[in-house]
Order: sequence, then structure tokens, then C-alpha cells
Amino acid sequence: MTGIREIKPLPRSNRLRRRMIISLLGLAVLPLAAALAAQFLVVRDDLVASRKSQLIRESRQAAEQLGGDLRRYLQSAALLAAVPEVQTAVSDSRPFPEGLQAVARLSLSGLQKIELLPDSSAAAAPSIVFSKDILVCRVPVSGRPVKTRAILELSFSITDLQHSLSLHSMGERSGAVLFNDKGMRLAGNLVIPLPPAVDGGNEGFTFTSEGESFFAAVAAVKSPLNSAAGGLFIALAQPAEQMHDQFNSVILQVSVLLGAGAILAVALAWQMANSFLSPIMEIRRGAEIVSRITLGHRIALDTDDEL
Repeated sequence: MTGIREIKPLPRSNRLRRRMIISLLGLAVLPLAAALAAQFLVVRDDLVASRKSQLIRESRQAAEQLGGDLRRYLQSAALLAAVPEVQTAVSDSRPFPEGLQAVARLSLSGLQKIELLPDSSAAAAPSIVFSKDILVCRVPVSGRPVKTRAILELSFSITDLQHSLSLHSMGERSGAVLFNDKGMRLAGNLVIPLPPAVDGGNEGFTFTSEGESFFAAVAAVKSPLNSAAGGLFIALAQPAEQMHDQFNSVILQVSVLLGAGAILAVALAWQMANSFLSPIMEIRRGAEIVSRITLGHRIALDTDDEL
């Protein structure tokens, strides 16, 4: 019995266990990691292309919404110009009726001021003008019964427009901006850079501002008339590095899952290695006892397999 207690574990057992664990991990983890890596290369480009398509689609929707707002402003001005009280005020060279102005303020969101201006050849046709933080809508109005003419001018705050553009914010230095074909910023966040050129289409393109690369989707606003501010455009701009944020988020989540899976795989591989090696090591230990101590020693194995 003393001889049995002096027998030491064989030093090759740990090496064999390590080799088995590495082999099992290689069979389980490496193919999965290689498949995920190959898939990431494909998914990365798909996510970026999907984000670009989304920006282009959102720019079109924003342009259509602004075009609808401009038509609504113009129609409101035309309806006011057709009111008999307004036409009478033009004939009598009086200002816009105060009572009607109060009603118009309640019914028209963002309306700040209504004025009747003398007619001029430069403003004879309906027009929409952006002036600082004000949107000015002008329509001609005829006097009644005297055929005098004047210009009805409605001034709207662009607060609602600013709020609408802010809904497209996608983080720092990204969002929507309204500008004209002369490169004049009309609304939007001041930190968002303007695209260097406008092609009039809806295709996205990449440009550089202050050493940073941006992707922009530009859509032309379908104005109900030729605005005095020129052609209107809405651009949705986003830093190029933010285009990969969704992909980076997916990578982080997958990395956490792979880490947890790797820990579980190591634990399972260790358990499997022990289950395979324990009977083998017991046989080798018994063989050592037989060869060194007693030929009558029996090896106790509780497995029902080939061992």
C-alpha cells in the first residue's frame, strides 16, 4: 500500500489534456469565427449601403414635406387676398384689417405679421422669400370696387421648419439643412456643413469639410413657384465614420457573445477531455502498479465502452 501511495501522476497527462482541449476548441470555435469574419465583410458593406439609401429616402421625404408647406403658405395668402374686407382695405388704402389679422394668427401656425404693401413691378407675381429667420409669402391683391392693386405680405416664423429639420438629427455634426442654389444656408443646424455643390438630383455623394469626410443626400424642393431665394434644396449630411456605427455596435454585441461562447466552449472542452482521459490515466496508473509492485492488481473502470 505504501508503494501505491508513492506513485506520482504522469507528467504527460496535462500535455495530452491541453492538446485535446485545443483540438476540441479548434473544431468548435475556429470554423464559427471564420464564418463570422467572412460574413462581417459582407454585412459591413450592406449596412453602409442600407444607411445611404435611408438618407436618400429621408431627404426626398423632407423635400416633399417642405414643398407641401410652401404650397400651404401660398394658398393661405391667396385665400386672404380674396377676402372682400381685404380688397376693400386696398381700395381705401387702409392697412390690413386687425380683426381678420387676429383670426389669421389663430388659424395659421407660425404667422407673425400681415401687411398690405404698395404694388410694384418687381413683386407683381406671387413669391416666397427666406429672410433670416422669417419666411415671407407675397401675393398680389386687387382693390374692390376700385381697381387698385397692392401686395399682401405674410411673414411666418421658421421655427416649425427648424423643428422639422431637427427631427433628422443623427448625432453630432449630422442632420438636415435647407439651402438654395446660391449656397446660402436658410435653415438647419449651423454645425452641419453644406455640400460644396448641388446636382439637383437625389443621389448621395461624399465630400470633405474641415478635414472630415461626410456623406450627403440632397433632394430638390418642388416649390409651387419660382422663389426669389432661388432653387431650394434639403441635404441630409452625416460623418462617414458614423455610417459604420451600426456595424460597430453589431461587432461589439457579437464579440461579447463570442467571448461568453468561448468561455463555455473551454469549460465543455475541459470536461470532455477529463471524461476521455480519466479512464486512460487509470489504465496507465494500473499498468504502472502491475509493472512495479504487484501482478494481482486489478484496474477498476466503470465505463461500458471499448476501454
